[in-house]
Amino acid sequence: MTETNTPTPTPLVARVESDLVRALKGRDQTTLQTLRLLKAAAKNAEIAKRSQLSEEEYGDVIRHQVKMRRDAATEYEKAGYSDRAEQERAEMAVLQAYLPAQMDVEAVREVVRGVIAETAASGPGDIGKVMSGSMRLLKGKADGATVNSVAREMLSGQPG
Repeated sequence: MTETNTPTPTPLVARVESDLVRALKGRDQTTLQTLRLLKAAAKNAEIAKRSQLSEEEYGDVIRHQVKMRRDAATEYEKAGYSDRAEQERAEMAVLQAYLPAQMDVEAVREVVRGVIAETAASGPGDIGKVMSGSMRLLKGKADGATVNSVAREMLSGQPG
């Protein structure tokens, strides 16, 4: 009787794998390319960690890939390459399908308001305290840029 040390993939990894096969069969180049790059990034993260990624860690890799594409789309837009920016946004949409739904701005505002009260933050100089507390509570549920924008708005005394 021999044992295999092949770890079972997490549900998220299995979903990415099946979608990759579906994209290959359906000749969906955007999805295929995006998921191949995601798998490579996840593999690099596993190599760095020296073990298989957990579901949460795999989600972190996806969030990082989404952020990279958002930043790239912004830069392409600034440089006047709208076709490349659209390609980055299309890849970002493929990746976002694997992430849980993001909270709306009002829900983020409520969490940030609670953190501001909890930390007794009183002005823009307290953004670090507010961001660390807010991101701890909102990790995976809200985009960091949105949280930062809401926190800065609330700390500067603007209506919100």
